[in-house]
Amino acid sequence: MKEPETNETTLRNLADSVPIGVLSINSIGECLFSNKSWTKLTDFTEAESNNLGWLQVIHPHSLLDFDRKFVSRLKECQEVEYEVEIVTPNGLVKWLSFKGSPVLADQTQNPSFWV
Repeated sequence: MKEPETNETTLRNLADSVPIGVLSINSIGECLFSNKSWTKLTDFTEAESNNLGWLQVIHPHSLLDFDRKFVSRLKECQEVEYEVEIVTPNGLVKWLSFKGSPVLADQTQNPSFWV
């Protein structure tokens, strides 16, 4: 008999099965998790996206505006939508639409965001 999966494993499997990029970001903008679709969209591995590494994908001329309009809203625990130009490690320029929603595991924890 197969053992039941943990909540974390279940969420990872679910996130990896959807055809959109998914990030879990804490309230200070650090990436805690990225799914397989994020890796395909950006060419950044999960390890490269961890912590603040995911911000490297944002096009340099968009970074200040992205920080002001997207990351700052995360710090305020507000839903946010933002469209931004990104650059993959091989130089390919793309546009991505980000949408973030705060998720509280319980009242004692800082929120994380599914983007």
